[in-house]
Amino acid sequence: MPAAPLDLATLDEASQATAAAFVAAGTAANTVRSYRSALTYWAAWLQGRYSEPLGDTPLPSTVVVQFVLDHLARPTDDGGWDHTLPPALDAALVAAGIKGRPGPLAYTTASHRLAVLATWHRVHGWEPPTEAAAVKTLLRQARKAQARRGVTVRKKTAVVAEPLQALLATCTDGLRGVRDRALLLLAWSGGGRRRSEVVGLQVTDVRRLDADT
Repeated sequence: MPAAPLDLATLDEASQATAAAFVAAGTAANTVRSYRSALTYWAAWLQGRYSEPLGDTPLPSTVVVQFVLDHLARPTDDGGWDHTLPPALDAALVAAGIKGRPGPLAYTTASHRLAVLATWHRVHGWEPPTEAAAVKTLLRQARKAQARRGVTVRKKTAVVAEPLQALLATCTDGLRGVRDRALLLLAWSGGGRRRSEVVGLQVTDVRRLDADT
C-alpha cells in the first residue's frame, strides 16, 4: 500500500522525532548538560516569578526583560548594585540546587541562559523573544553600565591557524610530542572543542579509520 502523501508545509510526528534524534546525536554531551541546566533554571524561575510553567507556548519579550532585570546587577546612585529578583525566590533557587549562590548572575551566565531560551523557541518553531528590540537594548545598556563600574565582561578568543601552528612547532618528534600534537589538532578541529571534552576522552573513543578493511 503506497504511503500517504506528505504535507509540504509541516513535518509529521515521526519525522519531527527523527530530526530531534539527529540533533541530539550530533550535540556534545557537555552542551546537552548545559542546555538542560539552563532550561531547568528557566522553568524554576518562571514558576516562582509567574506561577507559570515552561510549557507549550512561546514566552513574550516582557518576561525576558524581567529576567534581565532580575538577574543582571545595575549600579545605584549610592555606588552600590541592585537587582530585582525577590530575596525569597533567590534563596529558594539556591536551596533547590538550581542556582549556585544568591545574588545577580554574571553577564555571561545570563547571556547563555537567554541564548538557550532562544534555541528552545526556535526548536518549537517560535520567534525567540530575545530578538525583541527592547531586550537587545536592555542587554546592551546593562553591559555598558557594568563596564563603567569596572565589571569586565570576559569574552574568550578562539585560537586561529597562526598561533596553532606556533604551538604545534613546539611539539617534539617523540611519543609525548606526538601526543601533544594530536591533542592540539583534536581540540582545534571541527570548530573547536571544550577543554573538558578533550580531557574526558578515553581510549574507547578512538577507532582506526580503516578498522573495517
